[in-house]
Parts: sequence; structure tokens; C-alpha cells
Amino acid sequence: MLGPLFLQQAPVEIVRLMQRLQEWTIREIVRRITDSGVVTSTAEYQLTLLMEQDVFDVDFKKEIQRILNLSDIEINKLFNEAANANYIYDRRAFQARGIPFVPFEQNYFVRQMARGIIENTQGSMVNITRSMGFSVRTPQGIQFRPIAQFYQSELDSAIVKVASGVQTFEEAIKEAVVRMSDSGLRTVDYESGHVDRIDVAARRAVMGGMRDLTNRQSEFNAEIMESTVFEISWHGGHRPSHAWGGRRFEIEGILYPTEDELYKKFPSPEGIVGALEDYNCYHEKYAVFSDSPPTYSDEELDRMEREEKKKKRFEGKEYDAYEARQQQRYLERCMRKQKSVIAGFEGAKDGGADVDKELRNARLKMGMLRQKYGAFSDAMGIPKEMERVVTGLVA
Repeated sequence: MLGPLFLQQAPVEIVRLMQRLQEWTIREIVRRITDSGVVTSTAEYQLTLLMEQDVFDVDFKKEIQRILNLSDIEINKLFNEAANANYIYDRRAFQARGIPFVPFEQNYFVRQMARGIIENTQGSMVNITRSMGFSVRTPQGIQFRPIAQFYQSELDSAIVKVASGVQTFEEAIKEAVVRMSDSGLRTVDYESGHVDRIDVAARRAVMGGMRDLTNRQSEFNAEIMESTVFEISWHGGHRPSHAWGGRRFEIEGILYPTEDELYKKFPSPEGIVGALEDYNCYHEKYAVFSDSPPTYSDEELDRMEREEKKKKRFEGKEYDAYEARQQQRYLERCMRKQKSVIAGFEGAKDGGADVDKELRNARLKMGMLRQKYGAFSDAMGIPKEMERVVTGLVA
């Protein structure tokens, strides 16, 4: 099967593309605010606003299309490779039992299944970009503003504050950069109204597709194998409610507990019951023959779980395996936010000496975050994953 590591790394390229879009947007907004900062006449300001907003809208649409084209290619490649990898893995189980094996390129059902999930995932990515904008805190609470509206409001705010003497132009630029970086480029196309940063939303779309592909193919294989038994993969750093990793369940619940029974048998210390469908879950299920030996014995799984709970210390705090992974993700989010701050100040090329100073400070803070991230990862004995932070891609 694909394995937890593959599922964990698979959406990284897509997320990096979305981060590039976010940084480009912040940089462009700050550049346009900077360019409009010399306007003194109200009428001239309004004319400039209309012209700039129209140009920005066109540029923004072009940038979305440019990145989406590449993400479409990446998604197609990712899912086709994943489907083929799954299928090749299961061929060994088929051949061991004398079950006819149809090559991936000739299996119409599996290829159609993969194609359907690819199309659904690409559709999710399109919906993400159609509803992008910034969420801002107001006296009435958190409000969502589309890109053009956010640009207009920030430009209005900067001009008024500078003209009235409340802020210097450099201070107005700094405030806009911080507000955008704190808010993040977001999507609100969830029915619940839930708000996510665009890189998180993109990761959710791809991870959900990968999980659907793996589980649906496992169910397809179970039918061919005439088996009702599934084994779940195991990985380190799992959330406390996912301690059922590495164990088996059965549809009828005769030889093994049913899927729901297995989940309820391993709740978190707080009583939370997890499942394979949980967001950002790297576990996968795969069909097995009931008389085949499990990958891990109960004793081995119990020993691995005890290792997961052992604490390691860093800067006066202790972390178990799950807590260490969560802290590492937190530091990665801090670095991604700091990259947005840097992009914003880079967009203010003529923002003055104070903005140049803020840019130097932002880069210095980024260096300190990188050092802390490396030291923490080493102390916890977990691999560094800077590819989650550094883009470095040419679209």
C-alpha cells in the first residue's frame, strides 16, 4: 500500500503552490498600497483606486490560472502513481492465492475510480480559489472580505491614517502586512462556515482524495479476495484517539471486532473515539486474508504504544511523540506566516527606511525560527520537514 509516509508527504507540492499564491497576493497588495501612498487629491485617489483595483483583479485571475494549471498536472500525476502503487502491492496477495490479476492499465474499474477522485479533488481546488479572501477582526466579529475588497479597505485605511497624521506611511504599511499575515489567505467554501488558510484547505482536499482512493481500492480488493477482514497501517506520532493503528477489524465481527468496535476499544485518555475518516489522518486500511499473519502482534503494538508515550524534554517542556509532532507543525506554521510577513515587506520597495528595517527584522526572526525548528526536531528525534515551509518552486 501507499504507507503513512507517502500520504503525509503527498500533498506537500500542492500546499507549496498555494503558499506561493498567498505570498504573491500579499506582496502585490502591499506594492499597490505603496504605489498609491503619494496620492493627495481625493478625486485623483478615487481614480487611482479604480484603475489599480481593475488591474489587480486581472493579475490575480492570471496568477490563479497559472498555479491551478500546474496543480492540475501535479494532482493527476500524484493520484495515478498512487493508484498504480496500491494495485501493484495487492498483486502479491492475489498471486499467492491464485486469484487472477488484471494489470492496472487494463483494469477499467480501478482506472475509472482513480479518475473520478482526481476530478473531484481538482473541483475542490477550484472551489478553494474561487472563494479566497482575508478574514479580518471587526467590532462586529470576524468578517470575510474578498481579495479586491480587502485591498480597497487596506488602501482606504492607509491613506486616511497617513493623511490625518495618525500614522506614518511606514507604520501604515507595517500594519497592513501584519494584518494580512495574521489573517492568511483563506477559503470559506465549507457549508459549516469554517474558515481555513488556503494551504490547509488545499491539503485537506488532496488528503481527502488520497484517503478515498486508498480505502475504495481496498474495498474493491476485498471483493476480489472474498475477504471481510481489513488491517490498518501503523505510524508514529499518531493522535491519542488513533491507538488502533496496526490492528485488524472485520465486517461481521467474528474473528476480529467490527470497525466501530475497534475504534471504541482505543479511545483517547479524554474519551475521544477516532476513525479513519478523521481529518489529516495518515492511517490506511487494506484487505487481508483472515488466515494471514498480522504485520504486528498485539505485544509489538503494545510496546510501540508505550514508546509513543515516553516524554522528551526541550527548553524546559516535555513532549510525547504526538505532542512533539504537533509542536513541530506549530513551528512550521509560524515559519509560513513569517514568510508571508517577509513577502509583504518585500512588496513595499519604496516604503522607506522603517519598512527596510522591518524587512531585516522579519528575515532575522525567520532565521531564529529555523534554528529553533532544527534544534527541536533533533531533540525529539523526528525528521525535519522544511519542504512544508520553503517553496522554491518555479511554476
